[in-house]
Amino acid sequence: MTGDILQLVREAEAAANAGRWDDAEAIWREVRRRDPKNSRAVFSLGVHAMQRRDFAGACVLLEEAHQAAPRDLFTLLTLSKARREAGDDKREAEALDARVEREPERVLPGAVPPATARLILLGGQLAVGQQQVAA
Repeated sequence: MTGDILQLVREAEAAANAGRWDDAEAIWREVRRRDPKNSRAVFSLGVHAMQRRDFAGACVLLEEAHQAAPRDLFTLLTLSKARREAGDDKREAEALDARVEREPERVLPGAVPPATARLILLGGQLAVGQQQVAA
């Protein structure tokens, strides 16, 4: 990351931390304009889209952020939330499933190993494999 982009990232984060959402989003847009593949900018713009309740737009941005940083588990979790809010339960489950498979101990502490059972919390439903039961 070049110095000017790093400075913009710091400014965007400071604006967001101060609750200046519009300023933060504008700065993230500038970061993305200068560095279109910047995964932090794409992720943050996805979060801002969620705040505006533009869940379809958020999904597009968060999917792009996931492609840019496929090992980032927080991006997967945020993507699953955006998909749920967009009404895409199937793709929400796919994102959560990928999250559980990568680090089951962080998602479900004390849960049985994924080879024994895949547990996913889905909007108040507990899914074991493909079967959902009330949580």
